[in-house]
Formats: sequence, structure tokens, C-alpha cells
Amino acid sequence: MRTIVVMAKAPLPGVAKTRLAAAPGVGREGAARLAEGLFLDTLATANAFAAAAGERELVLAFAPDAERAWFAAVAPGARLVAQVDGTLSPRLVHATEDAFARGASAVVVVGTDAPELVPEDLERAFELLARHPVVLGPSLDGGYWLVGLARPAPRLFEGIPWSTERVFALTLARAKELGLSVAELAPHFDVDAPTDLARLERWLATVPVDRAPHIRAALAGLAR
Repeated sequence: MRTIVVMAKAPLPGVAKTRLAAAPGVGREGAARLAEGLFLDTLATANAFAAAAGERELVLAFAPDAERAWFAAVAPGARLVAQVDGTLSPRLVHATEDAFARGASAVVVVGTDAPELVPEDLERAFELLARHPVVLGPSLDGGYWLVGLARPAPRLFEGIPWSTERVFALTLARAKELGLSVAELAPHFDVDAPTDLARLERWLATVPVDRAPHIRAALAGLAR
């Protein structure tokens, strides 16, 4: 079973994408709409992968648990797993180990910050996991937009300073310490900070107009 896990936070004003709220014309409500658009487009990509031939499963690791009904309504085909408390380290460990415990042969985890994600990225990640225990998709900000595991590797996530430009490099170093070979995918950009919006708009101008429809709708609704 190939399991794709989407890590998602409910798009609530004042909770989701709080750094984006500081951008001109965005605010808390606009940041929440952008977070929802990013999530829904990521979910569509994951659904497209999961619906293809072969044994595949879509898991939505969500937070907070109080928003379970909302996530169930927007992702009816996904298996829902509430995220545990704490930093990203225990949440990634819980999400991946739960998937392996339920029979996954390989697990790929993505967030909702990388609008360039396409089903082919997920296909490629699983192909590489047949030859490597770890796959990473580096982000331009020094983090990563995808992590794939061929087997559980909880120590890979220990002590990583999340939300810094050192995440990818330190994860590579940790994998080397653990004797795990790493295959890399092409870099993608994340949408986290106000400066990322200009990059997002430039990218949208270069791709077909039916790409990222929820993100486009969210941007169109901003008072910018």
C-alpha cells in the first residue's frame, strides 16, 4: 500500500498562515482564505494520486481535533488521523508510524504550502522509495516540501529546528548519521511569508489558468 499523508491545519483566522496576515491587503481573514485555497489544491493533487491504479491510500493528518467534521466534509475519501500535540517532530513520527502500522509499504508526507505540487511528484517519490529509504523534496527556503519513507525512521525528525533555513541540510546530515541514503526531488517554493505572495503570483501567470483554482480564487478575493 502506497500511503500519501497530507499534514493540514484548519484554515481558521488568526491560526492559519499568520505570517501572511502581515502582507498588505491580506489580514487574518485573507490569510485564512489563502490557507484554505492552498489546502484544497493540495488535497486535489493528493486525491488525483490516490485515485490512480494500484493500492493507494490518502490520509489526512489534521489539527485541531475540534475541526474533524470540517475535514471529513471536504475530504470524504481520506482516512482522518488527528495530529498529536507538540512540535512537527512528534507529529511527523505519529503520522508516519500510524501509516506503517496500518500496512503501508511506503509513506510520503506533504504539507499544504507548496502550490507547485503535482501528482507526478508523488509518483516519482514512491518510485525512488523502491531504491532509497528516504526521499526529500527541498524547498527554496531551506526546508522541504515532501518527505518519503520506505520504513519507519523516527530519529530522522529528532532535534530539527523547524521553520528555519537549516531544516533540509540538517535532515540530510541526520539521514547520513543513521545510514539512510536520500533521494532528492526537484526544489519547489513554499508560501509562508508575505514576500512569497509575489512569487506565487508570478508562478500562477506562467501555468494554465485551470491550475490551482482555489489559490487563484483566494487571491482574487484579497483587497490588494
